[in-house]
Amino acid sequence: MYKNDYCELSRTISDDSVTYDSQAEASQGAPKAKHLRLPNEITLEHHVTRLVGAGLTGIVIPGSISEAVHLEHHDQHFYDVTDKSPTPLVIDNFPVAVSGLHLTLDDILRIARHPNVMGVNLKYDNMKNLARETYDSFPKGFFVAGGNTNSIRQCQVLGANGTIAGLANFATYACVRIRELSDRVIARGNSVVTGLGLVGMKAVVKFWNDYGGAPRKPCYLPPLIEVIKVSEDLSELFRAEEEAEAPVTRR
Repeated sequence: MYKNDYCELSRTISDDSVTYDSQAEASQGAPKAKHLRLPNEITLEHHVTRLVGAGLTGIVIPGSISEAVHLEHHDQHFYDVTDKSPTPLVIDNFPVAVSGLHLTLDDILRIARHPNVMGVNLKYDNMKNLARETYDSFPKGFFVAGGNTNSIRQCQVLGANGTIAGLANFATYACVRIRELSDRVIARGNSVVTGLGLVGMKAVVKFWNDYGGAPRKPCYLPPLIEVIKVSEDLSELFRAEEEAEAPVTRR
């Protein structure tokens, strides 16, 4: 979950309508839900209108009819819905929720050409789509996000905009911590360690963890004052390590 990109989903379902009280990706849920059934031409506009109460709308193809949907009809389904939507559309590529119906990256690229499509939310078994260097192929400003907390680090490494994660609703700080550690603490520590070389690394390990020893000759451990200086530069990383280690040692 990226701080600026995080969308909190808050949903209320009644017999006749679906309302949302925050900007959200608005159509997630079981495919059998009343508001996710594939609308016919007469009810399409009403269907989309009911989904819109947030700044963004998301649409999935119901899994109950996945076997009957021809692949070439995917694009047209999204175009039909997007044409009727008064707000931008986020493609929700969620095979698990729709009986394995899967939009390939090429499908997403084609749908993304629609001017009212502004992003895609990738989940679970289609995260591999992020591995391809395709960001230049998307329209400028296209939003690409992972769909669960397990993808926070992966999305960051691969260059996605962020992660839309349900777990972040009640474990917000833990989710943010993943990114903070990577961006700030680990990155800074890595920049220090990179310049140490083998000799400096062995010295720091000896100083902080009291194991290891002197490197093989003709190499020698650096002076203690240099080791202390490097250890001070790494102190933030060591504190983070101790915090992470504490729950493990208490088990």
